[in-house]
Amino acid sequence: GGVGGPTELTREQREKLRDKALAEVAKAEATKAHINDSLLGDARSLPDGSLYKGPLSAGQPHGKGKKDRPSGEVFWGDFENGRYQGYGVLQLPDMSTYTGQLVSGKYDGVGQMKMAGGDEYLGMFKQGTYHGIGQYTSNGRSTAGVFNKGRLDQRFE
Repeated sequence: GGVGGPTELTREQREKLRDKALAEVAKAEATKAHINDSLLGDARSLPDGSLYKGPLSAGQPHGKGKKDRPSGEVFWGDFENGRYQGYGVLQLPDMSTYTGQLVSGKYDGVGQMKMAGGDEYLGMFKQGTYHGIGQYTSNGRSTAGVFNKGRLDQRFE
């Protein structure tokens, strides 16, 4: 295995981790709801062609805002110097949605990815990929374990 950590977790430990992950996802959802409820006024056009509602610092999104990109990507959440940083909800052009923590514009920390086709991952991310303890669900069947750079490294029974 490439990711240290426990070789096995009890069902109770996994349920606690899942509850903690869902709490982090709920924070990101609350951030989106707050932004939708509190941002008034018109969206501004940014140099990259995006429409942005929220505070700016030195011409860059900074604070809680909403950004609609020309690609169809929409982000509601925390910005720092123009990058996604903190909690947020990112809807991708294919309608997949990431909800959770972001660092330097990438999924990083705890979050949930719901793919357009119905698959779902809940757990830890690092630099945009599944990395750490998580659970992947496809066609109603879940696999929990330790993920390493996007691949299941170790399955929990």
